[in-house]
Amino acid sequence: MLSPFRAQLSTLWTSVVLLAVAYLALPPVHRAIAAKSEGDEGFLTSILATHLLVISPALTLVVSAAAGYRYGFVWALIPLTALAWLPAVFFTYNSSALAYTPLFAVIAALGLLVGRGLRRVFRRSSQPR
Repeated sequence: MLSPFRAQLSTLWTSVVLLAVAYLALPPVHRAIAAKSEGDEGFLTSILATHLLVISPALTLVVSAAAGYRYGFVWALIPLTALAWLPAVFFTYNSSALAYTPLFAVIAALGLLVGRGLRRVFRRSSQPR
C-alpha cells in the first residue's frame, strides 16, 4: 500500500515532468531564436524576461489547473512545482530568480483551485436532475 504522498506523486508525475521540461527546455529555444538576431543584446534579455514573467507562470497555471480538474486539489503539486523550477534557476537564470519560486508555488495552488472548481461545476452540471 502506498502512502498518500507517494500515491499523489504517482498520479502527478506527468504534470511535474511537463513543467520541468517547460522550465528547462524553452529558455534554450529562446536563446537560439535570439542568436538569429545578430547584434541585439537586449533581445535575449527581453525574451528570457518574457519567459520568466509570462510564459512560465501561464504554463504553471494551465498545467496545475488541468491537474486540479483531473485529480482535485492535490497539495503535493505545490512543492513539486517549486522543486521543478529550481534547476531552471541555476541553469538558465541566476540566483535572483529564486525569488520567483514561492510565486510559482502560489500560482500552482491557484491553478489547482481553479481546476477543482471547474471539476465541481462540470461534474455537477453533468448529473441528471
